[in-house]
Amino acid sequence: MTAGIKTEGIDRVRIFIAHICDEFPEHFILRDYSRGERYTYTEWGQDGDILARELQAQGFVPGDFVLMRFGNNYGYLAAYGGISRAEGVAAPVALRLTGRELARVLDLVKPKWYLTDLPEWEESREAVAASTVAHIGLWTGTGWEWKNNDPRGEARRPDLGLAHLRFTSGSQGEPKAVSLTQANMLCRVGCPGHYAAAGDVFFLGIPFVFRPDRLILALSVGAEIVVEESVHPRQIVRCWQETGVTFAWLVPTLIGLLIQLEEQEIPENLALRGINTGGAYLYRQWEEKFESLFHVPVYQQYGLSEGCVAFENPLIKKTGSVGRPAPLVEAKICDSQGRELSYGQIGELWYRGANVMRGYLDRPDLTAAALRDGWLRTGDLARFDQDQYLFIEGRIKDLIHSGGLKFSPREVEDVLLLYSGIKEAAVVGVPHKTKGEVSKAYFVANRSIRQTELREFCRQHLADYKIPRAWEQVESLPKLSSGKIARRSVGQR
Repeated sequence: MTAGIKTEGIDRVRIFIAHICDEFPEHFILRDYSRGERYTYTEWGQDGDILARELQAQGFVPGDFVLMRFGNNYGYLAAYGGISRAEGVAAPVALRLTGRELARVLDLVKPKWYLTDLPEWEESREAVAASTVAHIGLWTGTGWEWKNNDPRGEARRPDLGLAHLRFTSGSQGEPKAVSLTQANMLCRVGCPGHYAAAGDVFFLGIPFVFRPDRLILALSVGAEIVVEESVHPRQIVRCWQETGVTFAWLVPTLIGLLIQLEEQEIPENLALRGINTGGAYLYRQWEEKFESLFHVPVYQQYGLSEGCVAFENPLIKKTGSVGRPAPLVEAKICDSQGRELSYGQIGELWYRGANVMRGYLDRPDLTAAALRDGWLRTGDLARFDQDQYLFIEGRIKDLIHSGGLKFSPREVEDVLLLYSGIKEAAVVGVPHKTKGEVSKAYFVANRSIRQTELREFCRQHLADYKIPRAWEQVESLPKLSSGKIARRSVGQR
C-alpha cells in the first residue's frame, strides 16, 4: 500500500488520478526549473476535469485514441490527466519526430484527436492535416485552444480495453504501437519499494513519453517531479541542490555527462539518496565513477516498451546487474528451442506478469512472435547469477558471426571503455569475404588514439576473433531519442 492511498479497487487510471488528487491536494506535482513554474495536485486535477469536459462537449467517446506531442512540461501532464479522466487511450509521441515520422505514426494509430503545445503546432500542422484527426487541442499554458480538421479517412474505433500506446521501431524501422491496458499502467501502484517514498522529490532526466510507468509510480506517493531543460552537468546539480531532489531518474548518456564533473563541483548538501537508470546499456565504469563522485547508489533497471519495468535492483544492489524481477513478474532464461536454462548460462530472457502488453496494434503476426503463452520474448541475451540477479549480455540480433564463432559486441565495448581517454564505443559487424563478418569499432575519445594502441590493448583482454579488424575515431555516436546508441546508424554518413 502506498502512503495514504488505498489501492484496493483502483483498476482504472481515471480512478487512480482522482484518488491521488484528493489525497495530496496541496502537494506540488511538478516543478519546471527552467521556466520557474510550479503546480499542485489540486491544479492538475482541475485542469484534467476541464479538458475532459471540453473533449466530451465535442463528442469524445470513452476509448477514443488521442495522439499527444509534448516535452517534459505541464502541458503533458494536463493532457494526460484529461485524457485519462475521459477514459481515452493516450498515445504520446516524442517531440523529436520529424513531420514524416509523425505522419507515419498518425497513419498507424488513426486517432480522432490530437493535442500539443501551441508553440509546437507549426511543426505538426502538415502531418495532422493529412490524417484522420478531426479535433486539435493546443495547450496555451493556461488552457486549450481548439481547431477542427477535415479528416482524411476514418478514425480508429474506440477501445475500452486500452489505456496507453507506446511506440517502438520494427526490424525495418517502421513504427510499432505497443498496446498497454489499464492493469499494465497500474501494476506498480501499491508496491513502490525503495524507488518511491512519501516526501520524495524526483528529478526526471528521461522524456515523459518513455517512462509513463515511472510517472505513475512517483504520483502514487504524492511526490513532486522536477524537470530541467539544460543537460549541462553544473546546471543539473544546481537544480538538484535548489529543489531538494531526493531521487533522480537518468538515461545513461546523462550519467556520462555528470561524471565529467570534478569532486569540488558537487555540493555537499545534496538531498540525493540514489539514482535510477535504464533504457540503454550503462557502462560499468560510468556506474562506479558516479557512485564514487556522488556517494549514492546507482540502481539499474530493465524493461522493454512491451513490458514496462520488469527488473530492479533491491537496496542491496550488484554493480552491472539490472536487478531482480519486479513485483508480480516471473522470468526465465531460455535456449533457442525455448527450454529453460540454469543460472549462469546465457540465453534469451523471457518474462511475464501484470506489466506485459496486450500486443502490438494491428499486428497479430508480431504479437504472436513476441508472446508465447503469456511470456514476452525479449530478444536480449542474459544470465542469472546464483542470487537471481540478472545481467544483460547483449541483443541476439546484434551478435557478430565471425568464422563460425559468435560474440556480443558489448564484450568488446566494455574492454574499450577501460582504455584511457575513450568515452564511448560502439562495435558493429561488417562483411568479410572469408569470415562472413568481422567487427569494426567506432569510438569517441578526448585525445587522438592510434589503432595499434587499441589492438595491442585488446589482445590482453579478448580472444583473437573478437578483436576489431577496423577502427574509426569519431566526434560522436548517433543516439535515439531515448538516449540509446543507434547501432543501425553507426558508421553511416
